[in-house]
Amino acid sequence: MSSLRECLMPENVFDESAKSARMHLRRKAVEFDEADGDGDQEIDYEEFCKFVLPRAASGAEHSEEELKEWWGLMDVDGDGFIRKDEFFLYALCAASRRSGSGIESIFRTFDKDASGTLDEIEFENALEEMGFADAATAVFDEHANHSEHVISYLTLLKRVEERTKEPSMRAFLLALASDSMLKVDTSSWSFTGE
Repeated sequence: MSSLRECLMPENVFDESAKSARMHLRRKAVEFDEADGDGDQEIDYEEFCKFVLPRAASGAEHSEEELKEWWGLMDVDGDGFIRKDEFFLYALCAASRRSGSGIESIFRTFDKDASGTLDEIEFENALEEMGFADAATAVFDEHANHSEHVISYLTLLKRVEERTKEPSMRAFLLALASDSMLKVDTSSWSFTGE
């Protein structure tokens, strides 16, 4: 049975918002990879502040206190690093918020049998398109139903919701949802045949 939202909005609206969410995830994966200079799938606090959530992103100032609080929420084990598989969950939630797309619609394209779950290969394909292929195995291993060898969108959604109950985490997700990538105004550009 379709949700009320799906009944009221055309399918192509969901496709576009899901595509926008996946593009946002790819940008966040690139930001993480740029921050991870040594390629070990971890970033430290300074890399986080420089590449992922700059102190002045998109014209918004993030105070040192905010950044340290957000870092503490993400670095759950307190080891001084955020792994790419941990970052994926936050980026997924931020992309969903930014695009207005639910997590379910982000994964719908890859769910060939419309079961609400993805097997390991479908999940790897989804994360590859989103730029998180190198984190797919770790995310799947941590959140999958291993007796059925699938991962459920609902499981990912619940996991994200568990982590986002604090107001400071919600503020972090809103900051993460904004594009920290450089924006260039191309409206005055013109091209000639040269």
